Amino acid sequence: MTNPKQSNLPASVARRLAEYIQKSYVPGNVEASSSNNIDQNKNTGEYCNTPGFPAPLKSLFIAVCCGGIILDESHLKKTFSELVIELLKKKQIKASDMYHKAGITKDHFSKIKNTKDYQPSKATALAMVLAMQLKLSEAEDLLERAGYTFSPSQMRDLVVKFFIEEGIYDVDEVNIQLHERGLPPLTSNKNS
Repeated sequence: MTNPKQSNLPASVARRLAEYIQKSYVPGNVEASSSNNIDQNKNTGEYCNTPGFPAPLKSLFIAVCCGGIILDESHLKKTFSELVIELLKKKQIKASDMYHKAGITKDHFSKIKNTKDYQPSKATALAMVLAMQLKLSEAEDLLERAGYTFSPSQMRDLVVKFFIEEGIYDVDEVNIQLHERGLPPLTSNKNS
């Protein structure tokens, strides 16, 4: 692992990050628990499809569980790569700006863009979330399209989630904080 640049994170934010990790970290593999699967189903609206769930409440339930965003059926069917392209257009971000900030190569991004069912590594997906400056609900949605969730048992996930919640979208700074905790960077194409 290369030695990263020095952190520019203010001491107060670094302290809050340490407190956040201490409070949120749960050792072990939480992702395999059945309660997590129930939460995932709620977030995708699948929970609403259970027998006896009142149809008029489905949109309201999805809106509440998905961070206030009412998702139509076409939105739920988008793949990771389709949603990335949609988000880039919606946020008016040039693809080249995003993949440079994320630390992925042009060829890698081209593969993501041109392969409808492409599944990136979780680290790449997290770097793209930061590079597109997604809100937490958008980040969770995009990660889910690639088959991932934020896990309280993964230190890397907690660091990234903290940065999103704080509105700090600097992939280099995230990589520095990961390095300080003995973790690999999100992507290896960055200078940190």
